[in-house]
Amino acid sequence: MEKIWLNIIDHKRNPLVWPGLIVLWIISLGYGLVVLLRNRSAKAKIRTKAPVISIGNLTVGGTGKTPIVIEVARHFLFKGKKVGIVSSGYGRTSESAVAGMGKELLRLTAEEIGDEMLMAAEILPTVYISVAPRKSDAAAILDEKYTPDIILVDDGFQHRRLHRDLNVLVIDARRDLRREVLFPLGRRREPLSAMKRADIFLLTRPDASFGGSALETWLSATFPEKPIVPVEFINCEIDSPKERIPFQNIAAKRIYFFAGIGSFGAVLESLKKCGSKLAGFRRFPDHCRYQKNEMRIIKKEIETLRPDYIVTTYKDYVKLKNMDFGAPLYYLKLKLQFDTEGEKFFQAIEKLVG
Repeated sequence: MEKIWLNIIDHKRNPLVWPGLIVLWIISLGYGLVVLLRNRSAKAKIRTKAPVISIGNLTVGGTGKTPIVIEVARHFLFKGKKVGIVSSGYGRTSESAVAGMGKELLRLTAEEIGDEMLMAAEILPTVYISVAPRKSDAAAILDEKYTPDIILVDDGFQHRRLHRDLNVLVIDARRDLRREVLFPLGRRREPLSAMKRADIFLLTRPDASFGGSALETWLSATFPEKPIVPVEFINCEIDSPKERIPFQNIAAKRIYFFAGIGSFGAVLESLKKCGSKLAGFRRFPDHCRYQKNEMRIIKKEIETLRPDYIVTTYKDYVKLKNMDFGAPLYYLKLKLQFDTEGEKFFQAIEKLVG
């Protein structure tokens, strides 16, 4: 369904998709009304003892929220703070609330806690993670049971029941929010007016060639009192449990890349920019569970293409690391790079904890 939806909204000028656009437009009207009513009646009903930082976005798809949550958590852990992360565990099949230290939750699967929180648990084994259908409930469990110094809410911009002390809005500079329309006719979850709720803007992938500078100029003029912090996502190497390989060492090698992420195009483009020679690639729906059909497709393409390296993202790797592909599976090592404005961002969040 995701593939069909993306095909429709990305090819709006094609007459063949116009019937689908009409259906999406009608649904979008209803969705917009629901959002309007929800925003008018929304009140924070749950307040935790620990300060809360929400890191979310205004669009459907990957803007880099979870890697930023992990980076902020790592920052506070380095400062000796007790850190909690809250999520609804999007894509999981279980409805049960789960909470615990990251290293304790590694016994669970992506179906139980979600692929992004499983990834967070692997990267940050000493962080506390709480997953529940409602993020406010997950935060209350975390606050009561583990008394963290700070709570980070992954994808929390639209969740209004939980009081937050800082609202961080992550924006992908490759897609101009001003040109997006409401879901499902477009990718925007809320009207642009919702941006007023943000305290800080994090502008990911701020590449001027994709209009990033124009978007940043507009943000500065429209919200002059709100900090704008550019963040680059850099894929510097491919890793496996046995080795780490810098990109310069595989420039002449043939890579087969597959992933089930919202930002597939951006990651694929970064691989090309790094000089990677792609033997082939395959995009799956975001949060793909990789069942028999997907595994069959991957293995068949690997057998046909015979690449030197099989590469995916860390979010996919945590679900597939025990699968047999006939060759080692590597994941992209992601590094976040803040510019000079990044210091202001970390100073702002540190004030909450003291």
